[in-house]
Amino acid sequence: MGEAYVSRSTGRQVQARVMGPPCADGYYDKITLPIATVLHREFWAIGSPREYKHGKHTPVNIISDAQLERAMQHIHSFPSITSHYTQAKSPHMRYLESSLNRTKMYRLYTEWMDLEYPGEQVVRESYYIKVFNTKFRLGSTPPRTDTCSRCDQYNAQLISATEEDKARIQEEYEAHKDMA
Repeated sequence: MGEAYVSRSTGRQVQARVMGPPCADGYYDKITLPIATVLHREFWAIGSPREYKHGKHTPVNIISDAQLERAMQHIHSFPSITSHYTQAKSPHMRYLESSLNRTKMYRLYTEWMDLEYPGEQVVRESYYIKVFNTKFRLGSTPPRTDTCSRCDQYNAQLISATEEDKARIQEEYEAHKDMA
């Protein structure tokens, strides 16, 4: 009635099933022997168990590395500033302009993708915000105490200084930060 097969869990040959004597619980009394034979035959006609396919399909909502890179590239393109007074607590934290928030950034991202990479799929807003929160140390609102005017002056001088002056300005800047 049934066919022999190899068990996936044990690797041993399982013999073909045959119809045995009637059960003591009265199974054959409830249904007739020919129906029991058909049920048995149909059950074992399936053959060997199907392959277990759990977790083997490709998810449809997977984000490619290129999409992640473009989202990160866009977030990184926004200018950010460091805070002077909270540098000791969180030295790697940077802050965006106060007019920007994550929703506006996502809207700008979709426009940017349409211009730079037309026809390519954009990531969802929830994923964009997840990348923003997990991959970047960016705050959307700078702290109430921000950089002092002296630090801003040193940074401006460093940008426009010659190579000889940069070392001197950098030393003065470091001394100023140590005092603060």
